[in-house]
Amino acid sequence: MKKILILALLAFLVAFAGYVSADSNDYTIDSVYVNDIEAEGSTVQIELDTELTVDVYLTGTGSTTDVRVKTWFGGYEYDLLEDYTETFDVENGVSYKKTLTIEIPEDINVDDNYYTLYVEIYDSQDYVKESYDIYFEEPRHKVVVKDIMFSNTSPEEYLGVKVRLTNLGENQEEDIRVTVSIPDLEISTRAYVDELAARNQETDTTDDEVTLQTLYLRLPSDATGDYEVQVQVDYNNDHSSTCASAYVRVDGYESYDDSAILSISTMKDLKVGKESSFKIQITNMEENPQDFYIELEGNFEFEYTEIVTVDQTQEYTIYATPLEAGVQALTVVVSTEDGIVTENIYSYDVKDGNLLWPIILGVVLAFVVVFVVLFIISRLRE
Repeated sequence: MKKILILALLAFLVAFAGYVSADSNDYTIDSVYVNDIEAEGSTVQIELDTELTVDVYLTGTGSTTDVRVKTWFGGYEYDLLEDYTETFDVENGVSYKKTLTIEIPEDINVDDNYYTLYVEIYDSQDYVKESYDIYFEEPRHKVVVKDIMFSNTSPEEYLGVKVRLTNLGENQEEDIRVTVSIPDLEISTRAYVDELAARNQETDTTDDEVTLQTLYLRLPSDATGDYEVQVQVDYNNDHSSTCASAYVRVDGYESYDDSAILSISTMKDLKVGKESSFKIQITNMEENPQDFYIELEGNFEFEYTEIVTVDQTQEYTIYATPLEAGVQALTVVVSTEDGIVTENIYSYDVKDGNLLWPIILGVVLAFVVVFVVLFIISRLRE
């Protein structure tokens, strides 16, 4: 009798495991297109720092409710690369198309260019999953503005602007022209960078990142308030360009000095209630350690250290959870006892909704499996 019971439980466990991974009888994946290329049987090439679009075609082979489609990548250190649809109903014999998007970060590790894209369709009981090969690679030419920093902002004085550039392309760039301007005040200046090494291809004489010497703009006497400072970078023999901007407030305080250099990363794929993070790297140029004060403002819930002491170079992680959907502004201010080091404003498009029930379902299923295994073990020991 004992053996019969144990065999029955083992059969249940096997059947249960099969149930967890079984395909659904209510829907099938017909085809998947990645950036308009059919993914089945091919490897789709995607450049970093672009948007990946996944079109999923499915057909109902039964009827069920509360179905979702999800697509995702694994292997990215700093965030979840995923997207999913709202719930919908599936009817027998009806075909559907669902479009999902994933923002591909610029800093994905491409030492091994091949990644796996997963596409899943699931409801409260069943699911189907397919996987496809994606080949990530760096663009041939891509120079980006990593940071913009300001100095004295008093009227009738010179505004100092520091610009930090990063080469994210696979080619070395030469004769890079950087133009800094304030269109509302009709003032501008420019500088040149002789060489910028290809991404992660630094040499003894050339880096893939560079901070330009301070550029100066003479502020008129009637300048007051907030102004957009635009940075345009022309490179690749003037066949490529990139633009970035930051706001500066002209009211007499000191917002940058040569005693510190800051680098602030951005966030991707923000969703309401989902924690994301960005990093602030502070390089203290003084001989002695000094305190830096971090202030954040925006419709987010933050977790971070407000006062940090930096000796040379340190990196700090800021955790931010969006509270509302839509376009949300995030203001980051870093200062010392002598004044503001940098003040940046970022704009993020926050998506609505947060999917929790698959996690809860997974925990419940795992608990049931563990309970059954422990029960079998205890019976075997009797």
